[in-house]
Amino acid sequence: MANGSSRLIALIALLVGALIGCKSASGPEQPPPCSGDAVIRVGLKGQLNRPDVTLDRTKHEVAFWVSEDRTKNLFIEFEENGPFEGMVKPQDSKRWRVHCDGWTCFSGDISKEAQGGGKPYKYWQVLEGKDGRIEVDGRIIIKP
Repeated sequence: MANGSSRLIALIALLVGALIGCKSASGPEQPPPCSGDAVIRVGLKGQLNRPDVTLDRTKHEVAFWVSEDRTKNLFIEFEENGPFEGMVKPQDSKRWRVHCDGWTCFSGDISKEAQGGGKPYKYWQVLEGKDGRIEVDGRIIIKP
């Protein structure tokens, strides 16, 4: 339990720090530089509160996924390696994954090789638990 609490505290601290950093970095004439970072909630049945998310590489935007069901492991899987740096392909999988830890996932930086111009990258948010596996798809759109 303490390990899960530590992860939750670390995630909250990261999000609060990002919001404070964005707020203090913004001036009166410009929007905050982190305004496009995305926090995506994954529902109990795998549904997303934001099925399509656009990230801007010039603003170094990132995505965070948080599952409402903390008893299941969350994975964010792409058919191809490309949209984010540091993606891995487990030996028993045909898909590539971003960094996930329990019920949270983090995209990391947009890859230099990722196609921009509004190209959508289809992905699946996967919830795995004792009662099986749920998969629902979403899209990340990279610009420019």
